[in-house]
Amino acid sequence: MDKFLKNLFIIHSVFQFQVLALDLDNSFYTKEDNICMERLGVDKAFLNSHVSESFVLTRGDERYNEYVDCWATEAGVLDDNGRLVYPALETFISNYMFNLIRKPNYPNKEEVARNIVNDCKPTAVGDSGADNVILMANCLYARFMALQ
Repeated sequence: MDKFLKNLFIIHSVFQFQVLALDLDNSFYTKEDNICMERLGVDKAFLNSHVSESFVLTRGDERYNEYVDCWATEAGVLDDNGRLVYPALETFISNYMFNLIRKPNYPNKEEVARNIVNDCKPTAVGDSGADNVILMANCLYARFMALQ
């Protein structure tokens, strides 16, 4: 009986992980993603090929940088001069990132978002606006994974 329960737990855990991965896939994309995929003629497979399993975004790919510029401009987190708009990033984090990690009611999420952005600012200095966004996103994802 003990072996049966252990196997049942393993099967349940695998099923739960697969459902979580499927939900993450569907909930990961924003309206800005859809706008820019259509505008630039790229698809989810292209985007996925630039995101590692640990949510680290690829740097240095010209086509992906075009996509990132588009997305960041549509989202309002990048200004016309390629500079990050920190208040917009904080709002994006509060409205999106906490939902992504399934913690929509996280306490003091606006303050946490502000602190995470402030912690990541020094790392988000790249060669272009897109590079700044990618560096910021990589830092943000790492901080968010630590919250779980």
